Amino acid sequence: MNADDPHGSAIALNTLTGTLGRLDPGDTRVVLGALWDGLALARACGLHAATVLPLWKARQGNAQACEYDIAAQLIRAPSLPDERMPLIASVTAVADEDAGIAAVAEIQAFTPAAITLAHAGGAHAQDWPDRTCLLGSIAYLRSLGECWQGRHTSYKLLLPHPVPPWWPTR
Repeated sequence: MNADDPHGSAIALNTLTGTLGRLDPGDTRVVLGALWDGLALARACGLHAATVLPLWKARQGNAQACEYDIAAQLIRAPSLPDERMPLIASVTAVADEDAGIAAVAEIQAFTPAAITLAHAGGAHAQDWPDRTCLLGSIAYLRSLGECWQGRHTSYKLLLPHPVPPWWPTR
């Protein structure tokens, strides 16, 4: 999947979201990998939507604080797969309005499905650090969806120094 393709990011997030409910919540590694990849795709979709409308640019700015917090939770999980989608820093392709609308809709569909999976995965996780990372991501996933609904307009990403190597920089 090319993260710089506005339509491709939304299609890939739609496909991944459709699989979340069918994953075995007892397979912690798979759950963590799917949540990370969904986060990476949701971030790509948000960055694409931000190229369409100033309103979505503002919402993406608020949402990236939640994206960082979700990633900070998941990265600490010992069972998170090493092979996972990268979080991208920016996009170069400008999305058309239809792609922007699709991208925001896919983020809105992803967040409740991810919350359900994180809750079930956390309840089944055998390793305490995996459990706390999964359950700890739920509030941030909820806030991510709410940012794209226009709530949490004061959220701002404040990165620590030095920036963690897993977070994309421009």
